Amino acid sequence: MGRGERVFQVGGSTFAVFGACAILVLLGAPACSRRVTAGPIPAGTTAKASLADRYGAEVSADWAPDTLPWDRWPIDVGFLNDGDRPAGRHGRVAARGDRLVFEDGTEARFWGTNVVAYALFNGERAQIARQAKRLAALGYNLVRVHHHDSDWVTPNVFQPGVTTQALNDAALDSIDWWVKCLRDEGIYVWLDLKVGRTFRSGDQIPGFEELTRAEATGRGFDFVDPRLHELERKFAAQYLSHVNPYTHLSALKDPAVIAALVANEDDLTAHFANQMLPRNHNPIHGAMLRALVEKSAATLNVPVGEAMRFWAPGPAKLVLADLEAQSFRRWIADLHQIGFGGLIAGTSYWGGESLCSLPSLAVGDVVDVHSYGEAEALGANPRSEANFISWIGAGQISGKPLTVSEWNVPFPIRDRFTAPLYLAAIADLQGWDAPMIFAYLQEGVGAPPDVQTWSTGYDPALTALMPAAAILFRQQHAREARKTYRFEPSRQTTYGENLTPATSATLRTLVEQSRLVVAPPDLPEVDWDDRHDPKEAGAIVVTAPDHDFIPPGQTKVRSDTGELERDWAAGTETIDTSLTQAAMGWIGGRPIALHDVEIRILTPKATVALTSLDHQPLAQSKKILLTVVAQVAASPGNKLPFLAQPVTGQIALRSTGPMSMTPLVPSTDPAAAAEPGRSGSWKAVPGKRDGDRQVFTLPHLPATHWFLLQAATKRDRL
Repeated sequence: MGRGERVFQVGGSTFAVFGACAILVLLGAPACSRRVTAGPIPAGTTAKASLADRYGAEVSADWAPDTLPWDRWPIDVGFLNDGDRPAGRHGRVAARGDRLVFEDGTEARFWGTNVVAYALFNGERAQIARQAKRLAALGYNLVRVHHHDSDWVTPNVFQPGVTTQALNDAALDSIDWWVKCLRDEGIYVWLDLKVGRTFRSGDQIPGFEELTRAEATGRGFDFVDPRLHELERKFAAQYLSHVNPYTHLSALKDPAVIAALVANEDDLTAHFANQMLPRNHNPIHGAMLRALVEKSAATLNVPVGEAMRFWAPGPAKLVLADLEAQSFRRWIADLHQIGFGGLIAGTSYWGGESLCSLPSLAVGDVVDVHSYGEAEALGANPRSEANFISWIGAGQISGKPLTVSEWNVPFPIRDRFTAPLYLAAIADLQGWDAPMIFAYLQEGVGAPPDVQTWSTGYDPALTALMPAAAILFRQQHAREARKTYRFEPSRQTTYGENLTPATSATLRTLVEQSRLVVAPPDLPEVDWDDRHDPKEAGAIVVTAPDHDFIPPGQTKVRSDTGELERDWAAGTETIDTSLTQAAMGWIGGRPIALHDVEIRILTPKATVALTSLDHQPLAQSKKILLTVVAQVAASPGNKLPFLAQPVTGQIALRSTGPMSMTPLVPSTDPAAAAEPGRSGSWKAVPGKRDGDRQVFTLPHLPATHWFLLQAATKRDRL
């Protein structure tokens, strides 16, 4: 993720991946409304008008303020971390094939987020400790520490001065305290090594003035400049070997620190090689790159002239991938040499990259992906359109774990509330290992002054759904796909074509049906892609990038487990497992029938989810979390508090015995459950029997997103 102020850019990723449509959405315009109508648009109207009509008013007088306080948690699913307090008790995490496994053999699954920038360095100790508890209560067990080094963050990890070679002890202490508090709550830590480090004149970099024309971060340049490599190696040694005074462990040895990302959103294959072409007047680094290109081109038997055409698919992409892979190998060897025992990722698959950017990433222990979504993602027709899920799926390299250190459908996108459960369900289906939303908190820890796009921790549209999403993913409520498709693009397809989810029907139409893995071609001229890739047993091999795997005439994509279904014509997604049943999107005005639940919602667009809290099938469960979220908007002037649209309607649940429904009001804090006038202020309401179902009507008051359905007591039944 790039600098936090760049709202339209999403670190470069959203613009590059989704184009101007995403920019318009982030500015508040429903630019992607072509996707959302369930039928033909009436004559004389426009798609934009139709979308606005379906949503209704942007804010109404009955929308509720402050449904998710920044420092409280009406629902606590921290029991998910009970076996991991303190984090690290199972030993180091390792990649075993395409899975993450703890040292003691326990399978590792992470539902994560990011704590970034000012949040790392500004906040009282007690508030940070409380936020760690809140993170666990919301279902997180992984936090990525990001923007620790960015020049626009003051203070940051570097001391002021003419170099970036001395670390700021006070800033390190702040990060150490965060790590300590997270560990105590069973939350693991992912550290980035370079994000926005801005090199300085005293760092003695040849051609330093060339870096200043590229914001002095060295992205792209660090693949070719030995001095930058040396500086980054020195920082890694300083940062990771520093002993945390609260845990008495360095990151090198702390099993709670599971991973390090060498360089955030840094590459040659897609974004940064062009800045070293002669036309960009960076002759010193241009000469460094050309020397490396000439050497690689000789190995790969590629004409140098072709190898220098960085902007075009073809031999140049092959050469640049080779240079990336060699750099990643050096960086990874450096980290091993200084004693880091965690997982290592070189950089991420991000920003609209084609599949030529993937093979070099497999040099790391995991393949990491960044993906940001647009409005109306549930309405994207996979025959012709990629959504943010497609981009994640394309990064699943055969034999490698997949992490997603950045995903989001960011504010002010109106239907961002459809994203968390959608992603969690597909992550279960695919067997992804560690999704992390960007971000939980970017500004300092404390009462937020205003709406921040990259601080989701107090945005009900996203965070109110995190407990249900965390349980769904971490307890694997959705089954992994029955079939595996192994996409084996040819050498020409991989490096000679602009192959992305946007251009590949194969990638788009498989990812929501069956398990999808990508097996890049083996290059006999090099050894860095010798992954000893075990072909998945029974996998169906596909080589054509443009095959549509959805039956003709069908407007739905359904998982081969039968549990997940997206109807892109209606703009809906359903999850129908024994432990979680949910519907999201344009679900208002018609009943949604699932195995044990019928959802009868009047609100035009919402997410409604029922989640078993006792790991019993919903029809037998004695304790169920009901989560309801619709639109959430800022107050006028883009101010707080957030205002949440009420969800109205009924839920009919098949159950074996009487159940009652208790609202979990925003002021409730499980830590103060016995406090009079708080959690006890709203009484349980018994369900009304209708055949084999009990019907619960969602109350207008209290305004909340969560209800506890549980076996009714004798008193409740009176």
